[in-house]
Amino acid sequence: MIAIKGYKTLVALAMAALMLVGCASSKKVAKDDDPTKVITPVEKAEFVNTLNAKRVGQKALTAKMNLTLASGGKDISVKGNFRVKRDDVIQLSLVFLGIKEVGRLELTRDSILVLDRINNQYVKAPYAQIPALSKAGIDFYSFQSLFWGELFLPGDKGAAPRDTDFTQKQVAKQVQLTHKDKNLMFDFIASVADGLLQSTKVSPTGTAAASVQATYANWSAVGGGQFPGRTELTLGAGASTYKATIALSDIKVNDKWDTRTVVNKKKYREVSVDGIMRQIMRLAN
Repeated sequence: MIAIKGYKTLVALAMAALMLVGCASSKKVAKDDDPTKVITPVEKAEFVNTLNAKRVGQKALTAKMNLTLASGGKDISVKGNFRVKRDDVIQLSLVFLGIKEVGRLELTRDSILVLDRINNQYVKAPYAQIPALSKAGIDFYSFQSLFWGELFLPGDKGAAPRDTDFTQKQVAKQVQLTHKDKNLMFDFIASVADGLLQSTKVSPTGTAAASVQATYANWSAVGGGQFPGRTELTLGAGASTYKATIALSDIKVNDKWDTRTVVNKKKYREVSVDGIMRQIMRLAN
């Protein structure tokens, strides 16, 4: 019962993180403790090119996943499988006791699918039907770059941004790249030493919408680039804060898997986005 209750909370928080727009980072660039240290300034165009060059060239990857959720001093861990195919799909499969899949989160270019195998229900909705996402211009490609640990801007369909898209601020060994449009403020913080992202922030402008903090660590060389082996997401909504940590192992190039989930509609009941959001709010409290 504890494991199943924990899984329900997991689904709740995962859906909340998707439907409340954001991808976020630390609020400011860390300061260098040594004021006498000479820091070499980096040129913006060169640094953006360095970050873009770290992108994984291969299209399909898989990994073993450990997903940990923390809220209110409690945490829940669930193992599973992580699968991505560039410009096509992101799948997070949750596995009970390493044997049975109990749930799946699948993002494609057109829609978001959450399959709850415990309660035999699912929700599948286009991004346009999720107000928080459509209002902010968040789509599949935004989530793709978030999971792959890349620079991105909305509406670019996964293309690598140019240096002219950002303003730059450097403090010590970190560079902050910022982009602002009418709906969103983007902040990317990266390390000068290795040219890898440390965190990403996308915050809605002019609203009190929840923000999500994303920080990266344990980068792995794969597919001709670098992929984050650890991604920590923090969703802040009012006084409540939820944290999800995705730890990956055995990351490898692999296209031998089904990229689409087929839902047996005789077995599973479809619920509305509004309906599952009400369940989310009850379960997450």
